[in-house]
Parts: sequence; structure tokens; C-alpha cells
Amino acid sequence: MTVHDNHKEIRERLKKWYLIHARKLPWRLNTTVYGTWLSEVILQQTRMEVGVKKWQKITTSFPTVKHLAEAREDQILKAWEGLGYYRRARFLHKAAKIIDTNGEFPKSYIEWLKLPGIGPYTAAAISSITLNEEVAAVDGNVMRVISRLVGMQDPVNTSKGLKIIDNVSKLLLDIQNPGNHNQAMMELGALICKPKKPKCYSCPISKHCVCSNNSELFNKIPLKVKPKKIKDVELIWHLVRYKTFIVTIKFPSDGIWGNLWGFPSHKPSNDSFLKLKTLKPVVHLLTHKKIHANFILWEASNKQVLKDYASSINGKVIPLCDLKNLAMPRILTKHILPIITP
Repeated sequence: MTVHDNHKEIRERLKKWYLIHARKLPWRLNTTVYGTWLSEVILQQTRMEVGVKKWQKITTSFPTVKHLAEAREDQILKAWEGLGYYRRARFLHKAAKIIDTNGEFPKSYIEWLKLPGIGPYTAAAISSITLNEEVAAVDGNVMRVISRLVGMQDPVNTSKGLKIIDNVSKLLLDIQNPGNHNQAMMELGALICKPKKPKCYSCPISKHCVCSNNSELFNKIPLKVKPKKIKDVELIWHLVRYKTFIVTIKFPSDGIWGNLWGFPSHKPSNDSFLKLKTLKPVVHLLTHKKIHANFILWEASNKQVLKDYASSINGKVIPLCDLKNLAMPRILTKHILPIITP
């Protein structure tokens, strides 16, 4: 029997399972368009336990889309700190301004797609959950559930594999309650059909799954085309200070850490700076990059020398204690600020 023959039973079993086992996440307890949109953007590349805490913090700081729209970008980036992929935060801010200007949230999947930072999955999730629109939301969890369910031998990140998943997701969709169905599919992938050691014994649709209790299959499915090789990136950042003041710079908007604050790569060039020490190198992993960062600590002979250096590189002199108020990359907040701040 194929999934096509059993899609109604699969849908019903999934529905009953979700009603019992759905996690009580804050954006589900009181579902709003704003809360759902924010949760989906945060969770795009973030673990759930981190995402819940950050969602609660951001909704406290910016309780409505208007608050988000009217905030400064540096406030948004600071609130986003620790989540990484800061482009998401900048897109969130841009989208909030558009929504605020329009005076209302998008009214359909197609309208959501037009906003910055909103792709097919996010648009489908928001529109199905908050508008009851009949559209299937397919994220990594859903891809894994479906590919194992049908025993798909095509890689999930190819056009053929994606087409199969798209067709099955539409077949299974509960058009009466698409929002809960989509969340059930995602929840099944997150709690039961995990990447490693799936809990087939607890799965409500295991009797229809090709890979159920077959470690040889579920350990290799979903298949993926080999990702791009991780690129090694060497960086040297100079921590140039005078007593309790230090030079910071704003990274270019089109770089890895667009519009975040950090330290200059320009070495102080005259005798008015004393090289104090080289800190322990830091290795930091991004999606397709492995950052090898070196940090050199310098002391200026006086504050005017420090200001002149900062001016020459379009930097800014601030008190060391104010570094914690700036939106900075995780590599700095985790490894460097604890060492250099009072």
C-alpha cells in the first residue's frame, strides 16, 4: 500500500497525535500573526530552547510590529544577539516597516512572500497557522518525515527530490485545519522522526512508513547532495585601547557581520602604540566558513592618539564598559568581551 492509498489515515493519526503531544510553546498559547511571524523567523536556523527564550525577550522589548518598525536597527541587532545569521534581523526590521506603513499584515501566502526575508516555507507556515490558508509548509523536519515515509532515494536538495516532497506534502495536507497539520508534521520531525535514532516505536504513522524500524534505511534517508566545502578564513583584529577606552568599528552592511560592531583589522602604524600581547587564537564555525581569528592588544600613549587612530579608520572611541551595549558577533561576545571588559 502506498502513501497515496493511506493518506487519509496518515492525516487522521497525525492529527490525533498532535492534539496530545504538541509542545506548549508561547506563540501557540496565544496565537497572533505577529508572534507567529516572529517565531518562524527566529526558528529558521535556531534551536527551539534558544528560540523560545529569544522570542520572549524580543516580544517584551518590541510588543507590537509598530514597536519593531520604529526601533533603530542597532536596537534590533542587539536584541537579536546570539541568534546569528544577522541578515534575518535586518530583513525582519525592513518587513516590520513595510507592514507598519501598510497598516496591516499580509492577507495571503502570496502577500507574505513579497516581504523581505520571507521564503516559501515561512510564508506557508504563517498563512496556514494564522489565516487557515490551504498551503503545505515544508521545512527540514517535514522533508525528513516525508522522505522516510516514502523511502525516497532521491536527494532532498535536488529538484526531483523537492518535487516528490512537494507532491506528498500537498496530498497529506488537512485542508480543514492546515495550520495544525503543518505544525504536526514539523513537531513529528522535531520530537519523533529525529535525524539520528528516530523513535519509530512512538510514531503515529510508523505502520505506513517505509523506513520504520529499519536502521539501514533511516540512517541514510534523507539523502543529500554533498554540501559546499567549508572555507577557511583567516582574520586579525586589533584591540586598540587607552586605559578604559577602546576603538570599535561598524562592519560593512554586505559582509558576514553586516552592520554589527567589532574591532579594526588595521594595525596601528606609529610608535605611539605599545603592543601588549597577542590573545589566544579563536576558531569559530559558520555555515560555510571556518573563522580563524587572531586578536592583538595595543595600548595608545594618550587618548588623543587613540582618537586620531579611530578617525583614520572611520572607527569610534567608547568606554570599555559600553561594549556590552553594542550588537556584536558571537565570536566577540563569547570569546573576547569576557577578557577585555571590566
